[in-house]
Amino acid sequence: QKGFTLIEMLIAMAIFITFTGILISSYASIVRSQREANDYRLMYSEARGVFESLTAELREGMVDYGNYGGGIPTGGLNEIYLVSKDDQIRTHIKYDEALGVVSVSKRVRDKIARVYSGFGEARDLNSSDVKVTKLKFYVSPVIDPYDPQYVENDLNQFHPKVTIYAEFERTLKSGKTYTTFLQTTVSSRIYNQVYLP
Repeated sequence: QKGFTLIEMLIAMAIFITFTGILISSYASIVRSQREANDYRLMYSEARGVFESLTAELREGMVDYGNYGGGIPTGGLNEIYLVSKDDQIRTHIKYDEALGVVSVSKRVRDKIARVYSGFGEARDLNSSDVKVTKLKFYVSPVIDPYDPQYVENDLNQFHPKVTIYAEFERTLKSGKTYTTFLQTTVSSRIYNQVYLP
């Protein structure tokens, strides 16, 4: 009678178990990679959202040089003050390094009393899932090019620009950490600004 010996059966089972293990391991690896890619995509999407909000704020207004006295430090800022083109809204963008949060608050100028209210409640730009580990604003020129006392200074007669550099981090329950870096430069689109003392 034809049939399988015990040794042949054991070899066949060993081969079957080996291939099954390889298939399960490959499938688990693909699922894990896809989950990690989705987590990274979520982090990158939120980081881009923060940058788009910052870029929109910088395009809506201009650097409020009046808040920095004699000039802006060249080493970069953790917070920046902006003023709207009509001088009616002041914006404060602040990075809290301890919490890893970027927030925006605004104050509006009373048209009758011509004074600003206090800054309103700050709005966080990033969620608790994504931490901002570094944020710097680099402003150029460091002195107000629209200030009449600097009009004759050729070194400062160009539109202000702000370069933003940020690092974002997301830590999963597994302990794995994802990091991404973003940088952009926003140039002022103001061509006929009247100097605001």
